[in-house]
Parts: sequence; structure tokens; C-alpha cells
Amino acid sequence: MRKNGVRVARGRQSLLLALCFALTSSLWAQVPSRSNSWGAEFSEQVKGWLQDALVPGISIAILEEGRISWEGAFGMKNAETGEPVAETTVFEAASLSKPVFAYGVLKLVDKGVLDLDKPLADYIGSADMKGVYPPIASATDVRWKKITARMVLTHRAGFPNWFNGSSMSFRYEPGQRFSYSGEGFSLLAASVVVITSRSLNEFIQELVFDPLQMKASSYVWRPDYDTTFTASHNRLGQRTARAKRTQFMPGASLYTTAGDYARFLLALGTGAGLSEKTWREMTRSQVQVTDRDEKPCFSWGLGVGIHQAEKDITTLWHWGDNGDMNSYFEIIPDQKRGVVFFMNGANAHAVTPLLARRVLGISRPAITTSYFRYDTLKSPTLAIFRAYRTQGIAAAIQVAEASPENLSVANSPEVQGLMTLAGIMVGKGEISGAKVAVVAVLRHQPASIPALVTLGGIHLFEGNETAMEASFRQALQAVHSMKDTIEGARVAESSINSVGYRFLNQDKHDAAIKVFKFNVASFPASANVYDSLGEAYMKSGNKQLAIDNYRKALELAPGLPTAKDALLELQK
Repeated sequence: MRKNGVRVARGRQSLLLALCFALTSSLWAQVPSRSNSWGAEFSEQVKGWLQDALVPGISIAILEEGRISWEGAFGMKNAETGEPVAETTVFEAASLSKPVFAYGVLKLVDKGVLDLDKPLADYIGSADMKGVYPPIASATDVRWKKITARMVLTHRAGFPNWFNGSSMSFRYEPGQRFSYSGEGFSLLAASVVVITSRSLNEFIQELVFDPLQMKASSYVWRPDYDTTFTASHNRLGQRTARAKRTQFMPGASLYTTAGDYARFLLALGTGAGLSEKTWREMTRSQVQVTDRDEKPCFSWGLGVGIHQAEKDITTLWHWGDNGDMNSYFEIIPDQKRGVVFFMNGANAHAVTPLLARRVLGISRPAITTSYFRYDTLKSPTLAIFRAYRTQGIAAAIQVAEASPENLSVANSPEVQGLMTLAGIMVGKGEISGAKVAVVAVLRHQPASIPALVTLGGIHLFEGNETAMEASFRQALQAVHSMKDTIEGARVAESSINSVGYRFLNQDKHDAAIKVFKFNVASFPASANVYDSLGEAYMKSGNKQLAIDNYRKALELAPGLPTAKDALLELQK
């Protein structure tokens, strides 16, 4: 049936889930249905939040009494065309990919195929591991041999979030502490392929999607997504380009709908499909998570977060952030309730706490803990974006300069707002407006490295290479005046490289080469800058200079995957 233009689902549990609910009735306490709360008033409230956040669209599924009680879709699938979001609209799940993959892995534990505490290297062997997980091929650090499935699922592999084309590295000793890592999930996925002798698509389809009837879900792009997939949108609510993922990434590449994901949450909340022992392991606290100041925030189980939302309310949850696509779920197993939603805009997590509080009736959702630093609807950054959307760059700067003291603070919301705005405008070719925004920051922070580097890129867009180099040199001088010159140099190198890739992504090869050459001259000990220059030469058609720079990158960082792969391709 439908209420106010959205469908209300009627008890769609599979036989498997129904049996599981019967066996675990003591786990989820019966609570009164609140389905009548998701009517016109709720719809208008959500639409208002989306408008304030400059997020075009959202898809939501609500769980009550162990069933999907309500599904709704609001706003636009595509801000350019005005096409509405529907319940069948497919979104990127982002990191909500991880719990689904974890659930599949735990089924292997129940089958006796995988021991959570046995090193993955013991199953596979070094030779096979190098074949299925390339970052290990050139690794001199053998600590990877200690990593177990439990370490990966509790984010204790010791890896950074992603290697981003660099060699394998560790932030911490494996097993030592929580260090959120999608890369760890990639290592586990490569291991699963060898352990099961199956492709990841076959593995996830048989163990997860088919049993839970997740018919719209896939970790790689499907042809039917050409018509059902939502567009993505930047922080101004403007449509952005989106790649079609053709490689299975267990930590980030799940495509799904709110309804499909809610079916998974029904299983997660009860342990359907898992043994009682394994489900208890998945949902018990195994590692404490702290914020940047080492303050405890929440804990982690096997692939899911565990949060004490209230004195007597414990939730299971996860968030997703793929930049211009965002997602979130939080469920209360003891109350048999939960919510999952997907949004197609970069500012989505300004809405997340409001929606989680509204649906779950808790004052402190996991997303509100000090682990996160997302904008709220009242943040100066969003106020700057809204002013720009409605009145232009002058109005945006006026909003930012209403608190001039904040513009003198590095990385303040006002500075971030103007710098983000400048970057978006450069990407759209609105160079004069971008320059105005950056100059406004430099009036208050003359030695801001990101602002000076961005201004240099703007000068090159204007065709003034001399002015570009002058701005870049000012940024390097600012590095020497900092207390932490190593961190300053890292910021400068990264910022200049980002400018180069902005040109390269627009096929402005000559401009990109000029930027990367400046970076090579400034940071001759960095393999990354030679790797970038090699890529620019390769895309411009200069094969020999590409080879020379990739070789230099490999001299500085033997085994650098991006340089190694590109060099092999060029030498063919």
C-alpha cells in the first residue's frame, strides 16, 4: 500500500528469517509499531533537511518489529534533469559494503573453511599471496604474515585506510589497535578467493545476495544500473561525474538500494544465516575506538560498529562516505528497530544525525561522536555554499567574512568553505570567481600553503606560468617558516600535485606537465612526483620521457605499484 506517495511494506521476511525470528524472539523485544510516524510531516521534515544541506536526493528504509515497515524516496536522482529518486534507485553503499562482506566471510567461519585467528598467510602461502594481492609482491616488511581475518574485520591489520597506489605500509603493528582500513578488507578478499577457489562475485552471490533476496545488489557495475543508478553531486549540489566500478572492492564498491540493504540488516539484527556463536562474535565489542585526542568514542565488532547510544540502548551501525555519495545505518537489536539511508550529495552527513535521532528516538547516534568532523546544517561552511548557490560569490565571501577572526585560522570552517568553493569553480572553468575566493583567504592568511598553491594553479589557467611559479615558491617559503616543516612540505607537495591532476583530468597535458615538473624540482627525493610526471608524459604521448620518470620513481621507491605497472605496459 502507499502513504503520501511512498510505499509501506507488508511483512516480507523470507522463510529463513521467519525461522530465525522464531528462534531469537527473546533477543528483539516487541515494541509498538511507529509506521504511522512516517507520513506527511516526516516527509516535509526530510525534504527541508535535504534542501538546507544542498543534497538532491535520499532513499530510506525503516525497520520495526523485525520487518521493513516503511520505505521512502525523496528529492532528485539527478539535479540537472530533475528526475526523482525512487525506491528502486541504486546508490553506492560506500563503506556500508564492509558489513555485508564481513557477513559473508563469517559464513565461511561457520563452514569451518576459515579460522578467524589463523594468519591468512598460513592458508595461502607467500607465493600465492603475492599473486592475488599485488602490494605484497614487493614488500620488504613481512608483518603482513601476522594478519588474521579477525584483525581485518576489527580494523586492526595495522594498514592505513588505502595505499593509493603506494607500496604496502603499516601505521601500527598488526593486532595492536584500531586503524580503519579498506585496504585490509582488500587483503581479506584476495585471501577468500584462494581459500574458496571462487571469484568474489560468486562468493558473495551465493552466501549473501541469494539467501537474503538482495536482487538489486552487486559489488561491480551491472548493465541495468545504466537506468537505475543515481547521479552524484558535489558540496554545492551540482552533478558530478561518476565512474562505473568494474573491480570488486569489498570495502567500498557495493551498489544497492535501501530496501535491499534493509534485508541484510534484518539478518544482521538477529544473526539469521549465522550460528549463534559466530553472530555473538560479530556483534560483541572487540576493540575500543578513540578519537584524535584518544578519547573513547565507540567500539568495533567483526565488520560493524557497536555504540552505547543511551544508558540502556546499544546499537549496531556503520557509515559510508564515497565523497559525493554517502550512506548510514544504525539498528537497535534489543528493540527490533533500525534505519538505513543513502544520499547522493557530498553534504549528506549534515543530515545523518537528524534523521537517525528522528527515526530511532535516540539523542546520540554514533555519527555524533567525536570521532567524526562532519558539518552540521548550521555550520559556516554550508552557509557559504548556500549563499553562493542563491546569490553568487560576493554573497559567499560576505558570509565568510562575517567572522574575520576565523578566516585567520587554518582549516577553520570559513576557510574550508571558501577553498572548497574555489576548487569546484576551477573545475567548472569559473576561474575569475575562484580567484576571488582564494584572494579572500589570502587577505587573512597570506602564508596559507593550500591557498597559495591554488592561486598558482589559477594563474596557470589564466596562461601566466611565471605567476604560477611565483605563487608556488611563496608556498614553499611558507613551509620553511612552519614549526613542523616535514608536515608543511607534505602539504605543499600534495597540494601542487593536486593542481597538476586537475589539469591532467581535463586533458590539459602541457599544463599538467609544467606543474609536475615544478614539483619534481622542488621535491627531488619524492617517488610520487616522478610517478605523476611520468603519468602526464604517458598521457601526452611522450613514451620515452614517461619511461624515464617512472624509472626514477622506482629508483626512489622500488616496487611502487603504479610506476611498476605503467613501466611494464610502456615497455611492451
